[in-house]
Amino acid sequence: MISKFTLLVLAVLATCLQLTAQPADNPATNLEKINAQMDLLTNKYLIYMSEVSHGSKIKKAEKKHQAYLDQINNFRYSLAEIPYYKGDKSLHEGTKKYLKLVENIQREDYTKIVNMEEIAEQSYDAMEAYLLFKKKIDEKMDEAEKEYDATVETYCKTNNINLVEGPKTEQGQKMSKIGEVNDYYEMVYLIFFKASIHDDQLLEAMEKENLTAVEQIKGSLLKYSLEGLSRLDTLKSFKGGDASLKGSCRRALEFFKKEAGMLDSYTDYMLKKEDFEAIKKNFERNPKAKNDKKEIDKYNAAVDEINKTQQKYNQTLQTLNKGRADAYNDWNATAKRFMDTHIPYAK
Repeated sequence: MISKFTLLVLAVLATCLQLTAQPADNPATNLEKINAQMDLLTNKYLIYMSEVSHGSKIKKAEKKHQAYLDQINNFRYSLAEIPYYKGDKSLHEGTKKYLKLVENIQREDYTKIVNMEEIAEQSYDAMEAYLLFKKKIDEKMDEAEKEYDATVETYCKTNNINLVEGPKTEQGQKMSKIGEVNDYYEMVYLIFFKASIHDDQLLEAMEKENLTAVEQIKGSLLKYSLEGLSRLDTLKSFKGGDASLKGSCRRALEFFKKEAGMLDSYTDYMLKKEDFEAIKKNFERNPKAKNDKKEIDKYNAAVDEINKTQQKYNQTLQTLNKGRADAYNDWNATAKRFMDTHIPYAK
């Protein structure tokens, strides 16, 4: 991944270098040519990151990632055709070292990140580890780019090229925006995910009719919903203006909190169902019971009771199913709209 550091270097070069035609023995000429190749490389990365940021799984963006790696090789071929300035190999060697570093990071970590993405949604710890690993990749890329920047500065100083800070390039602006948007999104997403993963586990436990697990998970769902709502109280809107993602997360957490409080009907139904099964079993095993009005009345009363309890639970379940669908649909639509609004598409 290319981070904002290299793009700042590009902005500096684009401003400080004389962009008119230069003679071959001008030291700035080499920088201009390398800058042009770096620009092509950065654009390939922006295309890849744009696809991932707009909803594609990293694995599904493999072709775009490979195009980025191919551009690294193209950069090497082009670099070999750029002559040294008065035998000074430092800029070329520094560029080659940078390309090797970023290629190694991308090839080695890409497989790991794809594998981590596959299991990330299985638990909060796995999701957090996945997002942290992505940040580690960025940090390694930043280190490589700082080293490259030092090479450029040394070359400029040695050859009396005056570097002055200039405005960011369009690519630099896009890259900075991608970083800012992804950081904010991931922060809010982890709040949402920490509660939603317990909602998933709750549904699984209910389907298995594991009342003990339901009670435990229900408590965790309520805990992380309240914890998330508290964190949202202190979280600012994105760039001070867009509160849509924060608002959608809040609505989802409010639902999860409500869900945890409505599941008493499930507990009541499961306990009474267990009692009813015992009554039914005893009634069917007792041949005399079918001719005993007292036993028949007891059984019929149990049937009425379980039917009423089940009806109440079914109504609660319908309410929760609708609320859950609304919460997830709202989150997915809001997240997509948030990313589409703030991350520019790259082609």
